[in-house]
Amino acid sequence: MFTNWVAVKNKILHRTAYKLEHQTLRPNYLFTYSMTIKENSKLVSDFCSRYATSINQKYPSLIHVCLEGIQLQIGENIPDNVDKDSPFQIDTSNSPYELYELQETIKKMNLTNDECFALIAHELGHVLAKQNGNDSGDEAEEKYADGIAKDIVGKDEIASAIDKMIDYFNSLPCFGLPLNPYKKVIDNFNNRKTSL
Repeated sequence: MFTNWVAVKNKILHRTAYKLEHQTLRPNYLFTYSMTIKENSKLVSDFCSRYATSINQKYPSLIHVCLEGIQLQIGENIPDNVDKDSPFQIDTSNSPYELYELQETIKKMNLTNDECFALIAHELGHVLAKQNGNDSGDEAEEKYADGIAKDIVGKDEIASAIDKMIDYFNSLPCFGLPLNPYKKVIDNFNNRKTSL
């Protein structure tokens, strides 16, 4: 028997949750997709539908991962562990891993679906880094995760997403400070883009 992902719908309070769980499937199936969700809540499910076969072939260690995608709406209380300036963020401290999708930040950054898919793949890169014992949270891990996104979705998509994140941080107010308080973040994004 072959074990792989299956997607199911799950509602949690005021957020839509997507749970990717492993299930035993017939050997000729790489992926089973069965999710019905709200029209505006499809990024994680569309990503899985489009890239699951590629992920299963290139990164078989992800087959056994349980991932819960949580869409946070504008005006919702954002959990303390989630950075509101990050469109996607994964918490790998407990299983299932929680992948946060911040709709307001996605809209502010004007991210396309393909750019969002690249950022979701980047977050899966953090799961792979944890599996490999390389989850130090430093720039090297970010570059590794970018490489996974490049491999799964494409170089142009992750580069474009990084460009939009740079533009977003450049647009944030400096509160009269002589230097942009986000300069280090912007420099980090520029270094990551250069290494793609």
